[in-house]
Amino acid sequence: MRSKAALRFVTCYAWRSKPRSVRILRPFASGCRGRLTVDPRYVPGPAVFYGMRADGMATLRAAQAHGDWYYIDNAYFGRETYYRVTRNALQYRGKERPDWRRWARLRQPVEPWRRDGRDILLCLQSEVFHDLIGQPRAAWVANVRAELRRHTDRPVIVREKGDATPLSAQLADCWAVVTLQSNCALDSICSGVPAFVLGESAAAPLALSDLSQIERPLYRDDREPWLATLAGQQWTLDEFRNGTAWSALRGTG
Repeated sequence: MRSKAALRFVTCYAWRSKPRSVRILRPFASGCRGRLTVDPRYVPGPAVFYGMRADGMATLRAAQAHGDWYYIDNAYFGRETYYRVTRNALQYRGKERPDWRRWARLRQPVEPWRRDGRDILLCLQSEVFHDLIGQPRAAWVANVRAELRRHTDRPVIVREKGDATPLSAQLADCWAVVTLQSNCALDSICSGVPAFVLGESAAAPLALSDLSQIERPLYRDDREPWLATLAGQQWTLDEFRNGTAWSALRGTG
């Protein structure tokens, strides 16, 4: 029979089909004094994941059902240097707590709002992501397109996840970005293009979710406090390794 201490042991689940997950999770496991495994069988206790894979979906769902799970993915800003981490959520939706020092370190430009674009850029998530949230992707795309047609005659450009086209090129003549919860929403908001997010997105405080308002997007004048809050929800691999991220996530840092 497992002891209570064993049940609290942190398990970091790497995916065999995603070798990069080992590189990201190894320092995190060190910083939280947990264990790294490629065995997908769920062990009761705090669980940590990096990215989504079809072969790990059952493990992630089991962790969500039991509570106290942590999700790591590409950063909101400064990707490849920072990685975002959220507790019991896929993206940060907590209180506004700007971290101005970390925000300044990023040197992330915030461009003036642009109000003269033509296209609507529809940024898609992966099939695996839609499976996780229980919304078949094809049906979701069809529903969004139909809703947009009811409220605008603007051209809709579809951007697939992993598209090699620079996002900046597609934003050049863009009226608004529409997505479920892709990081493209934050990129567009920083570039001065308003966004509509239809899922639990970290960009939600700076965007709208009602597509009937597509011709009347949100242009908030105070973007930076929320962007600085998100800057405080991502860490480097060194900060994973030395426990800085784990302390912040547990509220002990």
